[in-house]
Amino acid sequence: MNNEQFKDSTLEGEEIKLASSLKITLLAGILVTVGDALATYAAKLAIDEEIEAQVTQQQETGQQDDRLKALEKQIQDLHEKINQLSK
Repeated sequence: MNNEQFKDSTLEGEEIKLASSLKITLLAGILVTVGDALATYAAKLAIDEEIEAQVTQQQETGQQDDRLKALEKQIQDLHEKINQLSK
């Protein structure tokens, strides 16, 4: 009878270990899901930052183009005045 009780307690112990392993597996699955969600959020933030950087770069490029056109016009105007004075 002692042997029977030992087998029963061993079986119960294995069931408990199985249940514990299932709980750990569930917890690991939850953690992986949370990690994936964080990775997705980080990717979204990186995309948003890159878009913002590109928009800023385009604005700066546009401003530089405007300044360059203004300088070209000033040079052209000066060139015309020099030509008028030379005549």
